[in-house]
Amino acid sequence: MMVLRFYGMKRVTFADINRYTKFKRNGYSFFSSGISYILAQGLGVTLIESFDYRKFAEKGVSYMKSTIDRGVFEEFNKHIDLPFESQMMKKNFTNKHFRYIHRRATLKDVEYFIAKNIPVITSVNPNRLEGRSSYGSHAVVILSITSKTVTFHDPGLPAIKKATVSRALFRKAFTDADPDTSNIIAVYPI
Repeated sequence: MMVLRFYGMKRVTFADINRYTKFKRNGYSFFSSGISYILAQGLGVTLIESFDYRKFAEKGVSYMKSTIDRGVFEEFNKHIDLPFESQMMKKNFTNKHFRYIHRRATLKDVEYFIAKNIPVITSVNPNRLEGRSSYGSHAVVILSITSKTVTFHDPGLPAIKKATVSRALFRKAFTDADPDTSNIIAVYPI
């Protein structure tokens, strides 16, 4: 996880993350286990998201199935170990360094954390960043935000360090990853 390097932690490989999150080839990453990994490294996490992760932790997969788009749920269910992710989120809620704010995240939230020198992870639609209109979802680490630009690291394959795009383009990618559940994960020392 690229965000851990901000705090002088050892380089984390995809293999390290995959072991911890139980990621499978051709599968998808999911926030719950990634947040657990960050917390296990001794860092604090604030998650802002409108999807109700507390209910997901309490009620499990049936909650997710009843609240998100059927096609999206089927895709998640095929590529993510949702019972494991629900248990990981339940574990996160027991960690005193995990803070959850149940609402849609905004670029104002990003500005708040960046102003405090706290990197922010968020989902974007990478296709929008490349000028395409198709759907996608991918996590990036935001490094800076101004009234005109957003600079971020993309830990994808291949990784892109310090990509800068217009704020308008980033806003489209930020809200288009999932218009109902824009999210941020702020990671900070405790």
